[in-house]
Amino acid sequence: MKNKERDLQIAAVDFLRLALPPDCFFFHVPNGGPRPIVAAVLLKKMGTRAGVPDLIFLGAGIRPFCIELKAKGGHISPAQAETIAALAQAGARTFICRSLEEVAAAVESSGVKLRARLSGDASNTENQARLQ
Repeated sequence: MKNKERDLQIAAVDFLRLALPPDCFFFHVPNGGPRPIVAAVLLKKMGTRAGVPDLIFLGAGIRPFCIELKAKGGHISPAQAETIAALAQAGARTFICRSLEEVAAAVESSGVKLRARLSGDASNTENQARLQ
C-alpha cells in the first residue's frame, strides 16, 4: 500500500473507531505487503483473495458494505474490479473513497448513523473527529 493510501486508511480507522455505533463492526483484511513465498502460498490455500477491499463492514439492519481507499488519482486494479463485482453479486456494496469526507458519506449512505462528525478540512488526513 502506498504511503498516502496507508495514511488515509489509518486516519479513516481512527475516525471510524470513534464514530461508528456499537452495532456496526468493521475490519481490515491484510492481503498485501511483502512476505515469503511459502507464507503467500499458505495464505492463498487458506482463502486469501486478491483485490479484497481495505475495510469490510457488517451491522445490525444494514446491507454489508466495503470501502476501498485510494489516494487522489489512484485507480482500482483489475483484481479489485473483479472482487468488487463478485461482492456486488453476493449483495455487498463497495465504495471507492479518497478522503475522510467520502468515508463518512459512504458509511452514512449505507444506513449507519455516525456518533461523531469530522471537523475542519475533511480532505486532510490529520482531520479531527468530534462527538455529536
